[in-house]
Amino acid sequence: RWEGCAWWEAGGLREAVAGAHGAASARLLAALTEHHHLLDHLAAHRRYLLLAQGDFVHHLMTLLQDELNKPATSLYVHNLTCTLEAAVRATNAQFEPPHVLARLHVNLYPNCDGRDDCGWDVFALQYRVDGPLGTLFPATCAARYRALFTQLWRVKRIEYGLHDAWREHAILQKRLKHMPEVWSVMRRVSCLRLEALRLMGALQDAAGVGPEPAWRALLGAAAARADLDTLLRLHHTALDRHSIHAMIHHTTQELQSYLGNVLNETLALRSFESTLHAGINAELERRDRIEQMKADRVMRGEYAFTAADEAQDKEKRKIFQQFLASRRADLNVWARTYRGHVTTLILKLALHPEVSLQTLAFRLDYSDFYKRGDAKLHEPLTYQHKRLSEIGLNLAKNKLIDRTKKK
Repeated sequence: RWEGCAWWEAGGLREAVAGAHGAASARLLAALTEHHHLLDHLAAHRRYLLLAQGDFVHHLMTLLQDELNKPATSLYVHNLTCTLEAAVRATNAQFEPPHVLARLHVNLYPNCDGRDDCGWDVFALQYRVDGPLGTLFPATCAARYRALFTQLWRVKRIEYGLHDAWREHAILQKRLKHMPEVWSVMRRVSCLRLEALRLMGALQDAAGVGPEPAWRALLGAAAARADLDTLLRLHHTALDRHSIHAMIHHTTQELQSYLGNVLNETLALRSFESTLHAGINAELERRDRIEQMKADRVMRGEYAFTAADEAQDKEKRKIFQQFLASRRADLNVWARTYRGHVTTLILKLALHPEVSLQTLAFRLDYSDFYKRGDAKLHEPLTYQHKRLSEIGLNLAKNKLIDRTKKK
């Protein structure tokens, strides 16, 4: 004991330790900023692992599409690395400094649950940091970035697939002038695809815009060379905000399950549309072959179409009509299932204590389309009532805290 108190309670010791800690932190931050390009690495994590670099992400997905559709066991990192380098050279990522591009790599993370994964399920970008940078990017931080990349990549992949389906639809539509029996189902699929696309867009906007203030605060503190504890706290906060808006945070575990149902059904729509397009294309090619056969026979002076040919054509058309009827029935079932999952997700978002997620619920159903189709969404404390109640409660709490601080 020293002067009647323990040494760790001695006056001035805490201040001395705090001062030494501040000086060491300042030297470390100066080294990280000047010699290890901390700001560049923070920005690169957001651009490439959190998919903020839109042109690069879209071009990379375009180049990887055929490769990632293969089974995961047939993929090799060195092949994907070549594709990554091609995407960098073709987009604005080529202007990144060498110390950033040298750390951007491809990795494959196969699941351990025995599923037969495709390439989309195991692909990930990895940003490797070492040395003093590991102070701000520990192993736990890398795991969080990986989880965020997986979720954001999945949503982006679904959106890309829906846009790809639209391109196929637009090309096929030009050939359907003389096939009116498919017009109704094609129009229905197009409307449902646009509905799913709008939802994917809203999810991506929320994941990109929601964490923006937290990232601005982090980059501002890093530029101002705040102490290490502050940077670690702000970095943790930024990742928390991203996790909440991506619905993989521990406070959004229930939402993650409902969002997963919506994403799975949206992938099923893409698969359904591919099957539909394949069936229609096969029938179009069959009819084109018949027309070509008729023209060839007429040129040879033969009958263009015999009774046997006509009977066979009727049988094929009947089979095609059965195919369309089956597709319509499947589409009706899918639409009910999908809208049920979306309605549940919107309801859970509206009831979540996080105000930004309540706002997302309002955005997903700004026209009250889902509200009109489900009585549960008319209950009190949902949508605007719930959202405004929570906002008002939070404002009241903030005012009370401010008054307490002033006193």
